[in-house]
Amino acid sequence: MVGPKGYVILERGVIIAKTHLHLSTAEAAQRAIQDKDLVDIYVKGNGKAGCMFDILARVGDAYALDLHLDTDEANAFALDNDAKALIIKIKKPI
Repeated sequence: MVGPKGYVILERGVIIAKTHLHLSTAEAAQRAIQDKDLVDIYVKGNGKAGCMFDILARVGDAYALDLHLDTDEANAFALDNDAKALIIKIKKPI
């Protein structure tokens, strides 16, 4: 695994990615969101709904609007690949 502070070689192991929201530069500008802002997101799945808080926004020219969450989170809200999400609160990072 390689990152901005170096690399590590693991014989075994896993990572758990932090839930995050990708937006293109234009999509972010339309929503007044900047890279590394924290947002709250409302989701509604098949019979379940709820909020996710302090979701990291990742903005860049190579990105497109997409919410990245893990399987456990998707299952908790009964989401499928076509589920919609609503950004309900924008917070600036501390």
